[in-house]
Amino acid sequence: MKQPFAPIQLEKRPCVLAVEDDEDNLLLIEYVLEKINCLFLKASDSITALSLATVHLPDLILLDIVLPQWDGFYFLQQLKQNPLTSCIPVIAVTGLVLPCIQQRLQEAGCVDYLSKPYRLPELENIILLHLHRCCLPTPPVIEI
Repeated sequence: MKQPFAPIQLEKRPCVLAVEDDEDNLLLIEYVLEKINCLFLKASDSITALSLATVHLPDLILLDIVLPQWDGFYFLQQLKQNPLTSCIPVIAVTGLVLPCIQQRLQEAGCVDYLSKPYRLPELENIILLHLHRCCLPTPPVIEI
């Protein structure tokens, strides 16, 4: 399968924060992020994740919704209330697949959604899509 985007080739490597309480899923995410030349931050709970997001200001967050302490919806609410972190794009990566949950995630501020179980190329493509949107410079407007 041909990939729609090439790995990121920027001077500054994009930073992605994965919020996931399953170690196996974190290993898969880390594998994909290394493959596409991204820095990797991880948190197994949303309180730690919010702290990491505030300190490191990642370019993208991959968020599981069912987490210990705060669920992903509460995490999103806290993230979006802080002016420092409110613009960080968040992709929900979760086993919750009902259309009403997807709509709630979008309303809460997620830019995209990937349901578990996923294939690694799907994860890679969705990450690259959103990193290209947020990290690549906008071409200059040429006025005639």
